[in-house]
Amino acid sequence: MDDHYQTLGLSSTPLPTLREIKIAYRRLLLRHDTHNVENEQILRKIYEAYDVLRDPEQRRLYDEERRGGGGGDRGNGGGDRGGGTFDGRNRHNPPQRSQQQGQQQGSG
Repeated sequence: MDDHYQTLGLSSTPLPTLREIKIAYRRLLLRHDTHNVENEQILRKIYEAYDVLRDPEQRRLYDEERRGGGGGDRGNGGGDRGGGTFDGRNRHNPPQRSQQQGQQQGSG
């Protein structure tokens, strides 16, 4: 796994602010010619690092993963992201309880 902080030229201790991340990102884009094919791989890493670190939720998961916490639901489709079996089942096949509630409301 790439160190996104290092990719942007930042130290991860103490954690940089969003403003510091934006400044580092923009500085690197100015330093590397975005029209030069030879810089494509470097720029891809810079874009990826910025995309993760600028989003508070992705950054939290990334930091947890770096610390060895595993990041919870990242990549497995479970938990808060709505990719788990329970959410999918409710979307396509609602439980009978919701049908019964509708009948009770109509008869009252």
